[in-house]
Amino acid sequence: MAVVIAFGIVGGLAAARDTLIDELGDLGEAVVSFDQSFSYTGIPALGILGSSYIDIPGTVVDCSRQSAGSWGIPPRNDIVGGG
Repeated sequence: MAVVIAFGIVGGLAAARDTLIDELGDLGEAVVSFDQSFSYTGIPALGILGSSYIDIPGTVVDCSRQSAGSWGIPPRNDIVGGG
């Protein structure tokens, strides 16, 4: 009985870890996607000039979980010479 409970706890912790990683990835995408552009037309009748700023966002990379290699370790592509 203890073995079954231990396997259940380990599986539950792994699922919680995966969910936490996914949610933190989504949070990171949201922070990167903030648009801080603004504009102010001013008051032309009073001679007050307006101003504006256009935020040019960078490319947002989707942080979705991808299938990993064996044992959850992604394959390395940076090894030169095969070894």
